[in-house]
Amino acid sequence: MDSIHSAILFASLLIDPQAESRVLKSCLKVWGEHLTRRILSVYGIPLVEGKLASNKNGALRIAEEIGYPVVLKGASKDVLHKSDANAVIVGIENDEEFSTAYRGIIANIKSRHPNAQLDGMLVEKMAGKGEEVIIGMKRDVSFGPMIMFGMGGVFVELFKDVAFRIAPLSSGDIEEMLRSTKAFQLLNGWRGSPKYDIHAIEDVILRLSKLAVDHPEIQEIEINPLRVFPEGQGALALDCRLILKCLQELHKFTKHKDDVRGLIERFDERDMVFARQDLIRYFGKDSQQYLQYFKNRPDEEKFHTKLSNKDPLGGRNPRDAYMFRAQFGMIELLGTEGVVDGIPAGKRQSFPPERAALKIKETARLYGADLVGIGRLNQEWTYSHVGSTGGDRKGYQPWGTVIDLSGHKSAIAMGFRMDLGLLRCAPYFPTMLATAQAYAQSAWTAVRLAEYIRQMGYSARAHHFSNYQLLAVPVAVDCGIGELSRAGYLITKEFGLGIRLSVVTTDMPLCHDDPVDIGVQSFCEQCYLCAQDCPSGAIPAGEKVLHNGVMKWKLDEKKCYSYWHVNGTDCGICMAVCPWTKPQTLFHRSMAEIASLKGPHQRMMAWAERVLYGKYKPALPPDYLEPQKRR
Repeated sequence: MDSIHSAILFASLLIDPQAESRVLKSCLKVWGEHLTRRILSVYGIPLVEGKLASNKNGALRIAEEIGYPVVLKGASKDVLHKSDANAVIVGIENDEEFSTAYRGIIANIKSRHPNAQLDGMLVEKMAGKGEEVIIGMKRDVSFGPMIMFGMGGVFVELFKDVAFRIAPLSSGDIEEMLRSTKAFQLLNGWRGSPKYDIHAIEDVILRLSKLAVDHPEIQEIEINPLRVFPEGQGALALDCRLILKCLQELHKFTKHKDDVRGLIERFDERDMVFARQDLIRYFGKDSQQYLQYFKNRPDEEKFHTKLSNKDPLGGRNPRDAYMFRAQFGMIELLGTEGVVDGIPAGKRQSFPPERAALKIKETARLYGADLVGIGRLNQEWTYSHVGSTGGDRKGYQPWGTVIDLSGHKSAIAMGFRMDLGLLRCAPYFPTMLATAQAYAQSAWTAVRLAEYIRQMGYSARAHHFSNYQLLAVPVAVDCGIGELSRAGYLITKEFGLGIRLSVVTTDMPLCHDDPVDIGVQSFCEQCYLCAQDCPSGAIPAGEKVLHNGVMKWKLDEKKCYSYWHVNGTDCGICMAVCPWTKPQTLFHRSMAEIASLKGPHQRMMAWAERVLYGKYKPALPPDYLEPQKRR
């Protein structure tokens, strides 16, 4: 299911918790800026940098991450016009001003809207100077979605200089629409004034038109203002709102098999355990990055400081660790921006989307991918900021760089099987070699595939172990490679959990695959082997929980990562014990087909796994490896 559909349904139920019956009736639901921003971001509409905070400390932390000056806005579904309620304060320069503004906004909202429920505070970067326009959509009973453009900010009601066109709009329609307004003259250099980025306005209107056509459940959208910067510098939506019409047809989505249940906040790569550990390993405790991140996170600082005193990965096998490090050293070279990304060729090679998808898939297999699928790139799965840079090593984007992949509409997910013989030695050193080999192959394949696409004239970026800008597992699920498992990894019918991923994102028009249902959710509900054998207790044995808008088995990443450092390896026991991770024999392929069928027999298959193979015991390492030192 398209993630925006699930987000809209979930939010409509949350905003009006009076049970399902009301959703089935025609009703209007107003979304404030903090909800509307998430929907606009899915369609690649540029937004001023910002986040919603639920309390003052969280808001202060966001302000420090974004950097002063900032804008503070009260977020409430009961306050449509924040300016009228004095719930917006701009130009905040420091923590003291921030605290004063925070208290002031709460007091102002209570004074003007005593019964309003405050959902939090939006903290946003103070945008640069520019001209302001309004872009919106209103759904007409007779004509359908009507797209609006005109002078923005507070002047829209004063001058009423607006134009309307019926969606869907072409580029020519949008250009004609803009030229019909007086605002266009101002933006296009009226009497020697500077020219503004009209192309950026056209792009926003085109994306809003598609959003309106794709989703009839949206009654109105308003972006006011869209601040437009000088020519070539883009535009940013500074405020927005949405009115949702709850149609009866939305009810059908409640029975969809997808686990996306709510609005998904983009993940900040700086919050990954690996990235946090890198602040000690590469930057050091006196660095600006370390101090900025851990200033308001004392518990996280204590956790990672403790880990830094334990063995590094491979530390128990010092004479063989070079096999592991050599592969990751080469992966780091393949992760520089000049390798993963580049400038497309000037002339585009044109293919129908179906033909282009076929060529891409077969080329990926030729380059070394064992599995490949193509899907729509959902922006929720892209990171918000760069976090893993190896200490801002040469060729990498700096720590904290804002990530924008909105120009890429397709993702090509590739799977690379791990050496099963080495994986069976988990949790000892050989499994690290299996990991390194699969990641090395995935990186080499991804950078070549991205370069191939760029040579055909399209933008393309490789994402692999050393330089991901997205969450590879949910992207791979969308591309139809496999399903999310209890262990938190991707399960495929072919290789179980014994697989590593890389992705290429692109603007090349491609035919998309559908997500697959291979029975994993039902199987994992009845199988607990990975949770039972997990030495750290990181894998949950209970039911799914709602985490960031998704129903999933939530892995305790701190417990998992701690065990890595205790053991000196990346463990891998969950992969080795999974009934799906088996050799590609006729027998096991047949069992995978049966396991894909939902039913009580799945529980019996999990039980039979333990009876047939017994409790997990690591295999002996190959003779060419030295014994691992054990505590």
